[in-house]
Amino acid sequence: MRTLTAAWLLLTSFAFISGCGGKPASHPASANTMESFVDSPSYGDTIVDSSIADAMTLNPLLYNDRFSLSIIEMVFDSLVVLDEKLQIKGDLAESWEQGQDSRELIIHLHQGIKWHDGVPFSAEDVKFTYDLLLHTVTPIGLSSTLDEVDTLEIIDPFTLRARYKKITSSYLKCWLFQILPRHLYQGGNLAESSYNRQPVGTGPFRFVEWVPQEKIILKANSDYFTGRPFIDNYICTVIPDPSMAYLGLLRGDIDILRLTPDQYLKHADETEFKTRYNIQRFFSLDYTFLGFNLDNPLFSDRLVRRALTMAVNRQAIIDDVLYGYGKQISGPFPPDYWAYDRGIMPWPYSTSEAVTLLSQAGYRPASDGILEREGRRFSFTISTNNGNEIRRLVALQIQKCLQEIGVDVRIERLEWGDFSDRLNNRQLDAALLGFFYGPHVDPYSFWHSSMIPDKEKKLKGLNTIGYSNPEADRLLEEYRSSTDRSVQEKLCHQLHAILHQDQPMIFLFSEEKIVAVDKRIRQLSNSADGFLNFTKAFIPEGLQKY
Repeated sequence: MRTLTAAWLLLTSFAFISGCGGKPASHPASANTMESFVDSPSYGDTIVDSSIADAMTLNPLLYNDRFSLSIIEMVFDSLVVLDEKLQIKGDLAESWEQGQDSRELIIHLHQGIKWHDGVPFSAEDVKFTYDLLLHTVTPIGLSSTLDEVDTLEIIDPFTLRARYKKITSSYLKCWLFQILPRHLYQGGNLAESSYNRQPVGTGPFRFVEWVPQEKIILKANSDYFTGRPFIDNYICTVIPDPSMAYLGLLRGDIDILRLTPDQYLKHADETEFKTRYNIQRFFSLDYTFLGFNLDNPLFSDRLVRRALTMAVNRQAIIDDVLYGYGKQISGPFPPDYWAYDRGIMPWPYSTSEAVTLLSQAGYRPASDGILEREGRRFSFTISTNNGNEIRRLVALQIQKCLQEIGVDVRIERLEWGDFSDRLNNRQLDAALLGFFYGPHVDPYSFWHSSMIPDKEKKLKGLNTIGYSNPEADRLLEEYRSSTDRSVQEKLCHQLHAILHQDQPMIFLFSEEKIVAVDKRIRQLSNSADGFLNFTKAFIPEGLQKY
């Protein structure tokens, strides 16, 4: 059934392309002539991308998965963006300056920008999105950065005045969120809007079609205010089976594939593979962790949490599951991020030390070998999302390691919606997932005690493990109050050290991304947040397929 489904969705994607005036061919030029074409930008053709999972929503205020965001960033714009050096630059905002009051920021918008349906973009859209964000439970860490903004008012159709409670490190970063069209969302229920699945943005690509669990199709926005993309169409096909996806790559049905480590090891040195595909290898701003629910008495003692970390052979997981394409981490930032303290080493793997720490915490093996304390067995469930093979294998490795020291571990795999809901409502024992340190992320949102979500108290935040440490809170508040990168780096290193000692989660690894890209595609780069940037990509005319 999977084989038939994957084949069918690829055929339906190409039916759309053919309807646009072209037809697929396995390769328009021989592999030997692929490099001979002059790299002069040409308009036209289609890029067919692939994903193992479908998007959840295309509303930039509601997403909580990376694939949704990758599409959102192509359809929508924000006031400011991060460049390749992670520095703020204008997007919808043409310029900004300090107002008469030192706590005021005057924001000037580009004029002449239109939504994809032709309606002019204006300051009304920015104010509308800002107000929505303040009153919407959002999983992307933005609402807490806006806590520092006291008011936002419209001066004229293309000028806004933001007044801050105080100027902090987030005074520009807080405007990284994408803007929604007021004329389409006003007066409706944000979560139930049909435009969450048929988005209208101002971005470089227009939405065309979304067939759930099959494909998302975009086309170039010919009116984009900085110039239209070179490629005519972008299609992302959903292929859950990595082997089927790889066959699609070899047939030329898809142009881009995020390779699993075993696929890369097996095929990277093959002559045909090297001739037809470029390989991009990079560490993006994310890492994988096992987060404990700190309200669970099993995880209340930091020495117990440290014991669990030391019992897990993290390097073996990297070697066996990732085939060596990963790095151990020791704290709350990606290893290549400026805030990561490279002087703090991960806790060593030591089952004997783990057993000693658990014994000191009062745990003794019962007759069946499972540890218990005061009549309570050390037994819990690791929850993770379905459809991610690497996380499934990582969970099994963790389970095996912890069972060796007398901890009973069960594994459950949940559909993403259920997993996300239970995570945000703090209903899981322990969650295995990835942390994406994208442009919107503020460490305050994830680690400050005020960011612990509580449904009954109507508190929202991303501190879903329930971490609370007064010293960490103080550092995070100082971080927000500073605009000096060197000061921020020092504070982040201090936070790193505290979290390393507290071990509120098992910081596992950062995975190296390995992406195969058809050599006919030129000028395809990585954005600051680790996504492929298709805005400047092009295909030389002699290599165009569709």
